[in-house]
Amino acid sequence: MKKSLFLLMFSLFFMNMVFSQDFIHGKIADSLRNPIAFANVALLEKGVIIRYTQSNKDGQYAFKQQVTTSSKYTQLQFTAVGFEKKTLPITESQKQYDVLLKLSLHILNEVLIKSKPAPIQKRGDTTNFDFSFYKTPQDRSVEDVLRKIPGIEISDLGKISYNGKSITSFFIDGDNLLDDKYTLGTKTIPSGMVDTLQVFENHQPIKALHKFSASDNVSLNIVLNPKARIKVTGLANLGLGTNDHFKEEMNLMSLKRGYKTLNILKYNSDGYDLAREITGHNFTEKNNELSRNVNDALIDLNTISAPNLNQNKYLFNRAFLSSSNQLFKLKNDVQLKLSGHYFKDTQRISFSRLTQQIVLADTIRFFEEQSQRYQPQKLEFRADLTINKKSDYFNNTLVFKNERSAVQASVRINSKPVNQLLKTKPYEFYNEAKYIRAIQSNQVLEFSSFISKSNNHQNLNLSPPVFNGYETQQVNMPQLFTNHSVALKVSSRRIFQEYKIAHTYDEKEINSAINDQYTDQLGNHLRWKYHRLQFQPSFSYIDEKLRILLALPLNYNNFNYGDDLYGSRQQQNKLIFEPKLSFKFNQGKENKVSVQYQYKNNFGDAANQYQGYILLNYRTLNVYNPEFLSQSNTHNFSAGYNFSKSISLFSFNVFGLYSIKENNAINRISFNDFNQTTLQLPLVNYNRNLLFIGNTNKYIYELRTTVKANFALQQLYTNQVLNTQLLPFKTTVYTFGGGTDTKFSDQIYLRYNASYIPTSSKTRATKSRAQHTNFINQKMELVLLPVKTLVFKMNAEHQYYKSTNSNASKYLFIDADLSWKFAKTRQELRFSAINLTNIKSYKTNYLSAYTSANTSYQLLGRFFQVNYIFNL
Repeated sequence: MKKSLFLLMFSLFFMNMVFSQDFIHGKIADSLRNPIAFANVALLEKGVIIRYTQSNKDGQYAFKQQVTTSSKYTQLQFTAVGFEKKTLPITESQKQYDVLLKLSLHILNEVLIKSKPAPIQKRGDTTNFDFSFYKTPQDRSVEDVLRKIPGIEISDLGKISYNGKSITSFFIDGDNLLDDKYTLGTKTIPSGMVDTLQVFENHQPIKALHKFSASDNVSLNIVLNPKARIKVTGLANLGLGTNDHFKEEMNLMSLKRGYKTLNILKYNSDGYDLAREITGHNFTEKNNELSRNVNDALIDLNTISAPNLNQNKYLFNRAFLSSSNQLFKLKNDVQLKLSGHYFKDTQRISFSRLTQQIVLADTIRFFEEQSQRYQPQKLEFRADLTINKKSDYFNNTLVFKNERSAVQASVRINSKPVNQLLKTKPYEFYNEAKYIRAIQSNQVLEFSSFISKSNNHQNLNLSPPVFNGYETQQVNMPQLFTNHSVALKVSSRRIFQEYKIAHTYDEKEINSAINDQYTDQLGNHLRWKYHRLQFQPSFSYIDEKLRILLALPLNYNNFNYGDDLYGSRQQQNKLIFEPKLSFKFNQGKENKVSVQYQYKNNFGDAANQYQGYILLNYRTLNVYNPEFLSQSNTHNFSAGYNFSKSISLFSFNVFGLYSIKENNAINRISFNDFNQTTLQLPLVNYNRNLLFIGNTNKYIYELRTTVKANFALQQLYTNQVLNTQLLPFKTTVYTFGGGTDTKFSDQIYLRYNASYIPTSSKTRATKSRAQHTNFINQKMELVLLPVKTLVFKMNAEHQYYKSTNSNASKYLFIDADLSWKFAKTRQELRFSAINLTNIKSYKTNYLSAYTSANTSYQLLGRFFQVNYIFNL
């Protein structure tokens, strides 16, 4: 009896503990007491959805994470398809809410018109983000809001990726107005014009290929609100600052359904490089697809990388950008796009650098001071005609590019002065066409053509000559490149087949002379011709849970090149097989695993097959051995895992890559004082690369906070011949990062990010100690809105550098911004203070396989600026 009583009391106590937990739960049923599955349950605060969940198959629901039932959550709302909505008040003492929902006789009454939509919704491969949920009063452009959306990352150059994968297209209301120069739009279009951001995974924009091509592309689409579609909008920004800083901007846009235009005029000297806005973000991927070696300049003035700072701290510039983009919908599924831009800038940068190059027991040190003046000009015109129908597709793109640049660099190397002047004049004209036609219900033919004509003229002058009396270097590089292909695509339920034949032709010349001489290996007259004939069958299997791709390309390569100056002529034929196999498993609607293996073979081109010397800058000579063709074979193994839970705004993804690269050639670098000469040697060597990346972010409803964390590891194993020694190097870079973005109230916002990046490099041939650098960066942004029309923003950044060969350096940068908005007249007055701590010198550490460098930059210092902004 006592045992039974004890068990009864224990059971009652246990049940009381379970049901007195501090969370809301219950059961949902219809009027006949039948459970309702997948009903939506939402916690409301003054009519706004704060959290929500769904009932299970038994009609039960629970907010499993602990929720306090204070006045923050005022109502509990129940909705289900075919039933009337029901809302209950929340009381502090009640935790269990069982409800009965009545059948709805009028389905249309269940449509929510005034209630706030869920911040994220996922339907198949499309994820919709409610823009207003992430937008805050201080966000001016689309890019400001995109940076807050889970899974989206934006690089310093404006390139967008989603869950670690770069996007291929950026649509504005379904139209690709800007192609891969979408930074023009993300930085210009006001955030208030957008209702929804759509993320398309496995996106195929060509309608004729919907049933025939398995795509793994990711695209973004911003859905505009109705008001933004019916009127012409614009903005004018007039800014003037101290120390001759200014910022002037005008834009005019019309984003209607049948016609879209975006026009921009910008002129500034406030340290922002306008060239970032006309950068093609898919340029590298496009050239890899075409197997195209770009006609880049050979001469390099031994410049330095940009410091890890906001540009308004270090860039002395005076830039102008004009851009016009037009899209006309001529008929259904027919579009004409016309675009063009002109860019001009004058940039100045001053730095000093101590370089140490470690060669076994010897260390070569030299100190240089350099002051550069860079003047680029870029002109581009583009025309696109697209017909995108279900039965056929046609696109033709015509592009003309013309650039001019001049770089003046005054250098003191170990107290020896030298002046460099480099002028480059590249241009390119290309036409790209694609035609797709359905020939049967399950077959389509695809024809593609790419033709490019370009030239790159370079002229370097040195005064006085430093390297063997060399004063001038001229290089002229005309190139003709073509790629033509035809493919048959066959679809049979879940199996997709493609049989593609492609021909690539690359014809290039390198005509060069040092001091106007062609003898004694001071000149080049290289003629290069390359043919590739490719047969590529590929097979795909796709169902709801599994995607398998097998590609079996077979390439016949013919190389014919020589130089009449040296009486040389080479012809080689190579037959290459490059298989690719990939798997993608959908373990759930938002849970994916991918695995891939790919074998790639790359050959040298004219840029590394010339026989005579080319003077790259005042201290570097390059020459190659044309008697053998440089070649590399790479095995790539990669795997990735993506997990997201849209309902709780959580995402997590990891990616790993391991590659083994076999090279038949290696560069030997010979040092003589601070001069160096590079010569290609026929020596087989292997490089290995390990890369691991992880990212996660979570939005915490109760704290109104987004939490982010990331980790990366890269290990690179390389070989290098320094003087006469073959040295293997191992370089390791770690990245640890994290941050938060919190909305404390409608008046206070705080964002914080931190990262720690340790780098080490060591040769495995000796017992010498490894070289190390450590970099810690912390950023904080505080936004205050004391009144509706006033926005105060303060940015603080703290940096710490430490390396093996230098003392630690610390910096604290503070910027402030005060905006006063006049809502009725749509005007704004902004006061900005940049670099309030007035830091004028900045040091960084650089570390590679055998080189470490300590660089000191000259900064702009403190300046103030006032901007008057009004909407047109």
